Amino acid sequence: MIITANKPVNTRLGFPHTTATNPTFLEPGHQLDVVQKVYGELLDGNNEWFLSREDEYYWSGGFHTTAATLSMPVKNMSDLFDEWRIADFWKQGITGAGVKVAVIDAGFNPGNIAIKHAINPDDIPSLQFPDTGHGTYMSAIICGNDVKEGYLGVAPGVQLHFAEIDTNDNSFNINDLISILHGLEGYDIVSMSFSFKGGNTGDTEIIRQFDEVTNKFIDNGNAIFVAATGNKADEMNPYYPAAYPLINAVAGSESDGSHLHGLSNIWQDVELIAPFRGYFNKATKSEFTNYFNTDKINGTSSATAFTAGLIALIKSAHSRQGKVFRNVDLTRFLEDVHVQTDSASFNLKKINKEQFFSLLK
Repeated sequence: MIITANKPVNTRLGFPHTTATNPTFLEPGHQLDVVQKVYGELLDGNNEWFLSREDEYYWSGGFHTTAATLSMPVKNMSDLFDEWRIADFWKQGITGAGVKVAVIDAGFNPGNIAIKHAINPDDIPSLQFPDTGHGTYMSAIICGNDVKEGYLGVAPGVQLHFAEIDTNDNSFNINDLISILHGLEGYDIVSMSFSFKGGNTGDTEIIRQFDEVTNKFIDNGNAIFVAATGNKADEMNPYYPAAYPLINAVAGSESDGSHLHGLSNIWQDVELIAPFRGYFNKATKSEFTNYFNTDKINGTSSATAFTAGLIALIKSAHSRQGKVFRNVDLTRFLEDVHVQTDSASFNLKKINKEQFFSLLK
């Protein structure tokens, strides 16, 4: 598509943002061949940018608006992105800015273009586990900002911290998780997209320590914990850390949001249900696909990360109004969901879209 500049427009290399390299600019009247629109930095209430055939980015506000430019779709890889009106939040400056999110997982690449913008380079721990891509993928769901490849997370403005843990069922150590949690004081959201059976529930000292650290963050701060129930189609047994007290366990729903996905674990104390399908319709980066051998990563892991991203936007919106949003406040944004399986019935909750959209002006 050929578009025409109506004011001087800077050329940006690498990503659509005013901090990107600026080798030149276009004069008014200059015509440009563009291949798509992408989401980028919000300028004057407009976060839509054009990507040229030469892989250069230009803010769309610098060009004449036509019926063709208005109807040109903005690239993203998720129907959830549109379903939850994520871009509308960004347009109002609600991006997760000021919210600190800790992702506990395995398989991180802090240099990945989708998430590196959200990471303080002085806050990168030494990496011990194979780079499966799982932790990177979950982080990208929360705050991805790789617009060219379409990895747009829910809340790209958050500050991301990641902590590695061995998520293997046979070698997971709950003491490692407790140690990690002790180092996360001051974080607003802790997202854990892994699950394991057992949980040392017979060890009262372990339970006491876990309760102590989570209670401290919830009582003294405004931390909200979310964790995946797992994908074993198990309707009988609790999985951890989701089953620990004060953790919001997230099960996976079918596309309608009200029926349990056939692979999702569930038990009577599970609190939340969220879309089981992956936030990104397909993953083009091999980093996200090598380990899983699939181009579509679904599960309670992505449901949990998506939930963490939505909560980050809710917290961000409240912060802009000078309000603090705590775990106890989450109930105002939830609606009841009754789930019936072949063997049991469950009363869960999901984030209410209308209440969520009420944050928009």
